[in-house]
Amino acid sequence: MATEFSASSRELRERRAQYLQQQAALKEAEAAKRLAESARRAELERQQAAAKAAQYEAAALQELQQLRARRAAAKKAFEEDQGKLDEELASRTARELALREEAAARRAAEEAAARWARRLGGGLNGGLVQAHVF
Repeated sequence: MATEFSASSRELRERRAQYLQQQAALKEAEAAKRLAESARRAELERQQAAAKAAQYEAAALQELQQLRARRAAAKKAFEEDQGKLDEELASRTARELALREEAAARRAAEEAAARWARRLGGGLNGGLVQAHVF
């Protein structure tokens, strides 16, 4: 009976050890499964983040191109406006210079007429001689 008990006890111990090994293997498999699922989710999230980053980058590049185009258009408009202003300034300067020259010529003619009137010594209408130069 002792041998039977001993054999039965050994068999129970072996079954128990086998059961514990199976439980440990099952826990390891479940942990591996959870780890694999976690890794799969992390990879999926990484791919989604990469796709979103690519979308943001494309949108940023498009906006940058639009800003560059607007800047180029604004620069061109500014240069055209600057050219028109330069032309207008040159035209005004030319007109002002012509007016100054005309006024100077008028003063010189009036001064010359006054000198001649003084030289003539009285001249017409009791000494009044008026000269108009246009």
